[in-house]
Amino acid sequence: MKSDLVSKITFFMTIGFLAAAGCNSSPSSPKTLNSAATVTVYEGLPHQLREADLLEREKQRPDIVTIGGFPFYTPGVAANDMQATQLKKCLGDTRRYHTYTGEPRDCGPFHPDFAIEWTDGDSEQRILICFSCTEARILSENSEDTYDFNGIVELKPLLSEFSSKRPKD
Repeated sequence: MKSDLVSKITFFMTIGFLAAAGCNSSPSSPKTLNSAATVTVYEGLPHQLREADLLEREKQRPDIVTIGGFPFYTPGVAANDMQATQLKKCLGDTRRYHTYTGEPRDCGPFHPDFAIEWTDGDSEQRILICFSCTEARILSENSEDTYDFNGIVELKPLLSEFSSKRPKD
């Protein structure tokens, strides 16, 4: 009886550890990016805490759209063939997405530096990326999932090519 209890406790602790370590299934939405005909990139506005005054000023511009509850400059910029290939290689690799731990980050609340958008059939798919905390929010019509993204080092120079409207520090 006692060994059954120990076995059950060990089993559930192992499952809990594996889930916490990021051994759950990868997101499926980024896979659809690989077959997308067009990839559009939106540049995010300044950070809501560290640059609050600048953000409020920028939000008054007429060329702002809300994506996933966050402001972005419009219009989005279509990635050229080479850029799209590189973005698909980086963002379309589901092994880069890991279970979001939910631990507080030094950078404050989530702030997307960029949104990447594509169409999967009739539905729009988006990934919002924060360079500071390395979080990725994957948005589709009926869902929103948050992941820790392992690829910011490769992604940052690709997306910096789309930075044109946000005021420089």
